[in-house]
Amino acid sequence: MPESLGYGYKEEGAKETLSKVLKTLGILIFCGALIFLLIKTFYLNKPKTLPKEVAISYLKAEQDFNREEAEKYLSADWKKLEILGEKYETLSKHKWIVQETKGKEPTFEIKDEKVEGNQTNINLVEKTNKKLNQPFFEFLLPKVIVFDVVLEKQGSWKDGYSWQIIKIDSPTLLLESKIGKEVEINNGIFVKPIKIEEYLPKDIELPEKIHILSLEIVYRNKTNKSVNILSFGEWRLVDKQEKIFYPPPLSSAIALRKPAFLGQEIRAGQSKKGYVVFEVSRETLPNNIEKIIFKDFTRKIIFDLK
Repeated sequence: MPESLGYGYKEEGAKETLSKVLKTLGILIFCGALIFLLIKTFYLNKPKTLPKEVAISYLKAEQDFNREEAEKYLSADWKKLEILGEKYETLSKHKWIVQETKGKEPTFEIKDEKVEGNQTNINLVEKTNKKLNQPFFEFLLPKVIVFDVVLEKQGSWKDGYSWQIIKIDSPTLLLESKIGKEVEINNGIFVKPIKIEEYLPKDIELPEKIHILSLEIVYRNKTNKSVNILSFGEWRLVDKQEKIFYPPPLSSAIALRKPAFLGQEIRAGQSKKGYVVFEVSRETLPNNIEKIIFKDFTRKIIFDLK
């Protein structure tokens, strides 16, 4: 009997020891998995590059005309990506080749940075230095330019995350105003769109499906020297369906309303009124127009008609 009891105690003790080992092993595996998950989530998945570094790296690469490198910092969804008020899907089709210039490299200063969840908004100032007057998409870079860059944390838990640019604006290049308000378009040169109306030229029979809209504009020269205004092709009309209308080519325009801004001289301190015309379909009336856009190589101004 004692031997039988002893054998039973040994067998039960072995089972108890095995249970403890398995329990301990399970706890270790659980803890290891938990530690891995924590490291993966909060360290390995953490974006390797800070939002401000992404913004500056993008601007440097794009201004160096290294489009392939620049696009590494952009969101892969080009249909939603906007740069300077335009869809990147369209902008990406345009490329420039410019000879390298000598001088000091551009410098960047972060003025503000706000992180809200998976989105970061950065305001920065660039002194362009040797990049002055080089093309940046549809503009020429000024001496100093302010950028507002919006970045989003993109990726997956499996592959990791990174900060990608989803929008770039610039209050230096893009302005919003209202019709009837005067806005500076270039060092001391101001413009004010007055009104849009239908124009019926005399002694000209318009095609059946076409009529002409006329935009009245006033330019003011607040500098101390005369300037020539050649801005006929720099104006756009946008209707409520977001369709854009451009002035007709001068060589094929049905009619121009005079005075047209095709080389008008404006002396120092002087103002001049003139017109830009648009050939549109019959159903496009002045009250269908929602916005007026002025755009040259230095800035884009959107005048709201509301």
